[in-house]
Amino acid sequence: MANLIVSEFLSLDSVMEGPGPDDPFRLAGWSAGYGGKDFLDFKLKELFDAGALLMGEVTYQGFFKVWPTRTDDMGFSDAMNSIPKYVVSNSLKDPIWNNTTTIGGDIVAEVKKLKATINKDILVYGSSVLAETLFNEGLVDNLTIVLFPVVVGEGKKMFKDGESFKLDLVEARAMQPGAVLLKYNVAKKEQ
Repeated sequence: MANLIVSEFLSLDSVMEGPGPDDPFRLAGWSAGYGGKDFLDFKLKELFDAGALLMGEVTYQGFFKVWPTRTDDMGFSDAMNSIPKYVVSNSLKDPIWNNTTTIGGDIVAEVKKLKATINKDILVYGSSVLAETLFNEGLVDNLTIVLFPVVVGEGKKMFKDGESFKLDLVEARAMQPGAVLLKYNVAKKEQ
């Protein structure tokens, strides 16, 4: 059975919206300048250890604009393009990005099926609405945060007011040149 890992970039004020330097979203660029060797090695291993990506439609659209045409010497682009990708959407019927499947309807049941059939980690990058649903349904096993030393001042937050989750810290370490990696196990909600 796969572990479902929500892996997010967060600012110090908990903004997750549009972090990438060439991200197509409104707040793009606030994580730029922190992609040192520690960071790159971690993200590469995280992706290589995964068996699938699970994402919402907005994240899919943003990633699709970037990854199919990108190349790099480390193999990250190749991995992004070849890994099985599952997009949660009721409107996207025929995704054209390589190795992508759309799932809709009963998302909870579909994600439970994925967790039961995939033998390696399932990663969720970005996808705030999907991540919120997965947390609320008790489907998240691990949370990984790369915390950047930036205050964005506005934007979509990781968690909304009123949400609460118990997290157990597994790892915390500095990543040069200034980000912090935080890895948590997510305590299961009592049914």
